Amino acid sequence: MKRFKVKCGSLLLLLLILSTILAPQGAAAKAPYPGYNYSYWENTNPSAIPYLPGDILDGIGEEYGRLRSPEDVFVTKDHEIYLLDSGNNRILVFDEEFTFLQSIEEFKNGSELDQFNHPQGIFVTDEGFIYVADTNNQRVVELTNEGEFIREIGKPESDVIREGFEYYPVKIAVDQAQRIYVIGRGVYDGIIEFDSDGHFTGFTGANRVTFNPIEYVWRLFATREQRAQMSLFIPIEFNNLALDDEGFIYTTNSERNTNTPIQRLNPTGEDVLRKQGYHDPIGDLEIAHIGNYAGSSTFIDIDVNDYGVYSALDLNRGRVFTYDEDGNLLYVFGQLGEQRGTFRNPVALARIGEDFLILDKGSID
Repeated sequence: MKRFKVKCGSLLLLLLILSTILAPQGAAAKAPYPGYNYSYWENTNPSAIPYLPGDILDGIGEEYGRLRSPEDVFVTKDHEIYLLDSGNNRILVFDEEFTFLQSIEEFKNGSELDQFNHPQGIFVTDEGFIYVADTNNQRVVELTNEGEFIREIGKPESDVIREGFEYYPVKIAVDQAQRIYVIGRGVYDGIIEFDSDGHFTGFTGANRVTFNPIEYVWRLFATREQRAQMSLFIPIEFNNLALDDEGFIYTTNSERNTNTPIQRLNPTGEDVLRKQGYHDPIGDLEIAHIGNYAGSSTFIDIDVNDYGVYSALDLNRGRVFTYDEDGNLLYVFGQLGEQRGTFRNPVALARIGEDFLILDKGSID
């Protein structure tokens, strides 16, 4: 069983490492919330909690100061941890034992010093190249693993791009062929795709259009002025993505009460997520309709391992739902709260070996 020193102070990264299957008897009693899973009839049944609180990296370090509004975390195959400290416009790098390695705060772009402007997404290739969704600078930045500038990719340009298109990249992924996939804030056209040279090649996986049937009927009889005041029927916006070993793109979106909060997109942009379990992979099945945690699960991040097992982070209730490649719910852990092992505002997750990292932005003072 792994043991790490736990630092004092406000929570930042919570490494959940203790499996109740492998841990000694009584470990489950340390859980700050009851475990559960769903039956065939969509009822909750008590279940062991597969991950318990492990190491905690707080928001203050002697080597790197205080964190501000961290937005993303990425773990390489060598278990190096890249933390996007967005409020401080920098990248912090740690080894798997949370030893601080380096900070990337500025870089030489041509003859000028350059820096990020509230970046919100990071991806590191197997070769060590760092890609950053530099949101408020409206670009993607590529760096070496030493933090040296390679290039920047700006707003896509094409005749197919609609008028009024705004480019604020928020999440990013790069496949083995060096194709770059970007999710833009407020972009409903799909995932923005660039080739290895940084040229825009199109949108992929445009989400379906949703609408209220009553509103649709009302539109048929409304005047032009009334229709102008009604909300538009527009596709749902993606909010995060991850790549599996076969190059398929797993996505999440922020729509409430949808049957497709998670998708697996093939090269043509078609959703091919397998749903052979008792229930669709939508998170919680029993939900409250009133109160602070009412409504369906709202996934904001997703991670997939080498065997097609994927985990999605629910912002609404602070839970992680893990499914196998066929869509069977394997286990659930996590919860919003103030106790050790719960989250205030979880924004990202990543696997580190058999363990999980949860980035809890709400625990930063």
